[in-house]
Amino acid sequence: MTIILVLIFSIIGSIGAIITAAIFLMFKRKIQKVLIPCLISYATGTLLTAALLGMIPKAISDSNATFVLLFVLIGIIFFFLLEKTVIWHHCHDEECSIQSAAGPILLIGDSVVYGLGIKFNETFAYRLQQISNYDIINAGVGGWNTQNEYLWLKHEGISFDPDIVVLFITSNDHDNVYAGKIPKYTRFQRMIYRSYVLSTMFYIKRGLFSLILGRSTIKEIGEDSYKIAEESLQGIIDFVGDRLIVCMYGTTQTVQQTKVMRFYLDILKENKIPCFFLPDKIYENRISRIDGHLNAKGHRMISQVLYAVLKQYENFVDH
Repeated sequence: MTIILVLIFSIIGSIGAIITAAIFLMFKRKIQKVLIPCLISYATGTLLTAALLGMIPKAISDSNATFVLLFVLIGIIFFFLLEKTVIWHHCHDEECSIQSAAGPILLIGDSVVYGLGIKFNETFAYRLQQISNYDIINAGVGGWNTQNEYLWLKHEGISFDPDIVVLFITSNDHDNVYAGKIPKYTRFQRMIYRSYVLSTMFYIKRGLFSLILGRSTIKEIGEDSYKIAEESLQGIIDFVGDRLIVCMYGTTQTVQQTKVMRFYLDILKENKIPCFFLPDKIYENRISRIDGHLNAKGHRMISQVLYAVLKQYENFVDH
């Protein structure tokens, strides 16, 4: 009989709660915002009263008081620490800066972003996560170019639902633009293409081909790679929208002096995409290795520069 009464009153209570919630939704938004904190406080007080005046005294009467009260104390401390350490995206408004910061920051680039030659905890991606408390996704892959980055972002990267996407552009993103793509040239020209693009000695081989065969084939490959690079970068811009920030891997002066970097920069300016440059000391020997990749000190500097840039960005919330 007791079980039946419990079930009956549980059903009545559930129906009553649904009816009360439906009536509550009929109130104006301003009234709801006033009532919600009061009702939450009332519900919390009811639960504590039921525990302190009903459940805990019953447990003490059936068991050892020290044992029961010890678990009560542990429970209070545990949930206090849980609230302070885990539940930190808290806001009473429907839209606020705290709630909008739940998504990660996605870093896309080549071996510079990946951190070639250094430990994982020395990369600027790792350091940025430590100082910003954001989830940082390091999507840097050695040898990637603008087209690789666009295709990965479109088919896989967007599934992370990032709040901010930081694209790193280097001067060889254009040179390697055919990586992973079958060119539309004849068999003999494909041999030139493979030597021109995929070999680390392609600068030397390009010069030899130019002397032996002339510059027409090399020029054709170069012009077509500009087109592919432009389409890929424009695809990233259209796909990401206002969540995109671009780092031009170089100083303001070196970027302006490099034809390929100016090419990328013009596209970014035309689309009004925020971009930033690196300080002059990026080329100092103490932070940059002979192959152009940064050492641990260089990555620390990049993390500081990127953090300063992100703090000025409207989608960024510094926790």
